[in-house]
Amino acid sequence: METITKSKAFELVNSSKGKFFTITFIKKDKSERRMTARIGVKKGVNGVGMKYNPLDFSMKPVYDMGKLEWRMINFKTATRLKINKKDYVIE
Repeated sequence: METITKSKAFELVNSSKGKFFTITFIKKDKSERRMTARIGVKKGVNGVGMKYNPLDFSMKPVYDMGKLEWRMINFKTATRLKINKKDYVIE
């Protein structure tokens, strides 16, 4: 398993072109969360936008394929990423 930086993980997710990926991160309540998600989904987008820029907080909005809802990934607490059939440990 290859070790990558948080910025490289963010780059891999941004370049996923809507393909599925699985990411593990630590939530606000300190519990671990494993999510299968994708970017580029149009469902639930109303065109209003957010009141803040998630990039300012190292976060990325993604569509959670398990809950079928939009969620945020905090890349500051990300620990593992599986994308394009490769597993990565995020340092």
